[in-house]
Amino acid sequence: MEGYNAFNHVNLSMPNTSFTAGAGGVNVNNNFGVITSASSARQVQLGAKVRF
Repeated sequence: MEGYNAFNHVNLSMPNTSFTAGAGGVNVNNNFGVITSASSARQVQLGAKVRF
């Protein structure tokens, strides 16, 4: 049996790095530095081998 993310920890994606300069060089992108997605949750793979 193989387990991926066996302890069910959150695998976050990278934060948004799109800086949009507005007036005076101030950032106007509200999602800058925000993590907006995550990878899938716990996955388990089972396998068996039968020998005759």
